[in-house]
Amino acid sequence: MIELLLGLLLQLAFEIVLQIVFEIAATLGWDSLKHSLPREEKTAPWLASVGHFLMGAIAGFVSVLIFDQRLTPRAPVPGLSLILAPVATGAVMRWLGTLWTRTRGEPPTLFTFRGGAIFALGMVLVRLIVFRATR
Repeated sequence: MIELLLGLLLQLAFEIVLQIVFEIAATLGWDSLKHSLPREEKTAPWLASVGHFLMGAIAGFVSVLIFDQRLTPRAPVPGLSLILAPVATGAVMRWLGTLWTRTRGEPPTLFTFRGGAIFALGMVLVRLIVFRATR
C-alpha cells in the first residue's frame, strides 16, 4: 500500500515538474515574442485560455517526442493526473507570478493559476491520450 502511494506521489511530482519546465520555457519565449511586437488591446480571457490549452497540447506532444515512453508506472486511478497535475501546476505558476510581480511588474498570463492550470491540462491530456493508445 505504501509503495502504491509512493508511486502515485512520484508520478504526480514528475508530471508537475515536467509541466512547470515546459510552461516556464513557453512563457519566456512567448513574453519575448510579445515584447518584440507592437502593443495591442488585451485579448478576451476565453481566447487566452484557448491559446494556453493549445500551447499545453503542443508542449505535451513535444514531451512525448522527447520522452517516448512512460517514465513513471501507471497510476492506480487512471486519469487522476488530469485533475491533480493542473491544480498543483496552477498553484506553482501563481506563486511564480507573485515572485515575478515583485521583481518585474505585471506577470505573463501563464504565470497565473488559470493560465498555468489550463496549459497543464492540455499537456497532461495529450500525454494521457498518447500513452493510452500505445499500451
